[in-house]
Amino acid sequence: MLTAVSVLPVPDSGEDLSGSSDLPPTPTPQMLQVEFRKKSFVVDVGPKTTIAELKDRLQAAAKLNIHRQALSVKNEADPKKSKKLDDPAKTLGDYEVNLAKDVLILKDYGPQIGYRTVFVVEYLGPILIMALYALRPAILYGKGAAEASWSPVALAAVAAWMAHFVKRELETFFVHKFSRPTMPLSNLFKNSMYYWGFAAVVGYVIAHPAYTAPANMNQVYAGAAIMAVSELINFAVHMQLSFMRPKVRWRFFGGRPHGGLSGSAVWGSWGALWARLVLWLCETSAQRACCAAHRPAAAHGSAVRRRAD
Repeated sequence: MLTAVSVLPVPDSGEDLSGSSDLPPTPTPQMLQVEFRKKSFVVDVGPKTTIAELKDRLQAAAKLNIHRQALSVKNEADPKKSKKLDDPAKTLGDYEVNLAKDVLILKDYGPQIGYRTVFVVEYLGPILIMALYALRPAILYGKGAAEASWSPVALAAVAAWMAHFVKRELETFFVHKFSRPTMPLSNLFKNSMYYWGFAAVVGYVIAHPAYTAPANMNQVYAGAAIMAVSELINFAVHMQLSFMRPKVRWRFFGGRPHGGLSGSAVWGSWGALWARLVLWLCETSAQRACCAAHRPAAAHGSAVRRRAD
């Protein structure tokens, strides 16, 4: 007697028996060769690996903080045209990295410091230095300098200076958005040298007891007006840049810069120079006043020498 037997088809090795054949296959990790400090090693990555994820893996493998990492892909044909991988949101596939052939070059940026920290320090210096000069310490200006009367123009210049840098500090905390979290530590000293040095020169002259207001006050009024307008435009440009990327945007400040404020971006870029115009005018007048104050003493000394001869 023959018995009927039903034969089921045998699925091939590529068929999914779990009933979820519609799901995409899991990508197989590949090895990417990395060169760092004359050494070579590999990391497990895939075409969908983002640069941010790659940096995390390199931090574990090379013991190098993600903020100190500079990534590029070596171009064997022309080393000068190495491809930089600097967008953390992009993937290796977006950069068309060939995992089988390309070599990743990892460089150390060196010690880093937060962008916001640098801004706070470099702007805080001019505020403190000007405040110190405003006290007119005897070690700088001589005895009795603190009791000497102030010119209204000098007081206005000190107030304008302080307001300018207080504005910058407030923008650093509440307005500015930094595309990079850190910068080289050396920048702190370079930037601070500029701002602090400028404050040391301007502040000494403005707060000097020998300072006298310019004979033509129109230049002071004009400088103050230009500074006020420039500060407002500078603030508007900073606000516009701050609200470029978020989904919720202010109607006036949102979107890519265009129209009137786009043209005034030049004002924003050079706003610092305009903002110091009135201070420069005061400085020039103060220098003339200081020279004039020293002339009588020099003339008196010459007269004494002539009588002695």
